[in-house]
Amino acid sequence: RVLTGLKFCQDISQISHLQISPQVFEELYNLRLLHFYWGYGMSIVNLSQGLEYLPTSLRLLHWDLYPSPTLPLNFNPDNLVSLQMRCSSLEQLWNGDNVRLVNLKTCDLSGSDHLIKIMDLCEVPNLEELNLSLCYSLVEIPYSIQFCSKLTMINLSFCKSLCGFSANLRFTSLQKFISVGVQKSQIFQNFHQL
Repeated sequence: RVLTGLKFCQDISQISHLQISPQVFEELYNLRLLHFYWGYGMSIVNLSQGLEYLPTSLRLLHWDLYPSPTLPLNFNPDNLVSLQMRCSSLEQLWNGDNVRLVNLKTCDLSGSDHLIKIMDLCEVPNLEELNLSLCYSLVEIPYSIQFCSKLTMINLSFCKSLCGFSANLRFTSLQKFISVGVQKSQIFQNFHQL
């Protein structure tokens, strides 16, 4: 049998610390789902030596409280459909902008208060939902967001450092724009066609 999914849920009475080696996922070539859910507590996962590999086969990557500033350098996310990294320590997803996420439909980085920037969205044509709420350090939404023609929802609530969008943007499919706790002048200065 081939392992295609791993799901870890926090049970404080059972586990207090989980040390993960940098190569832990190296032999899991067919892994399609990886889900770490810790609720509202502290992550028990320790990646003190970093993470060197995630399988290209991943379609769902849900890792609450992800403890590293970036995803592995050699991770090819072409097959990702859903990326949820809530309350992570991410500063940016990848080093560099040449990442293709042609299958990605949902991206939830909410509560990642160290997140400085998100990836260039030119290569994310099927993105439907983008949740960046509570990303306190996020300064800018890239101009390339306008190329996400299927985008129906954006949540920028409490993105207090956000300076606005890079240019005059037009959205054709956007149905919901949430910006609670953000001064409208910060984000609406160049925003059209909601």
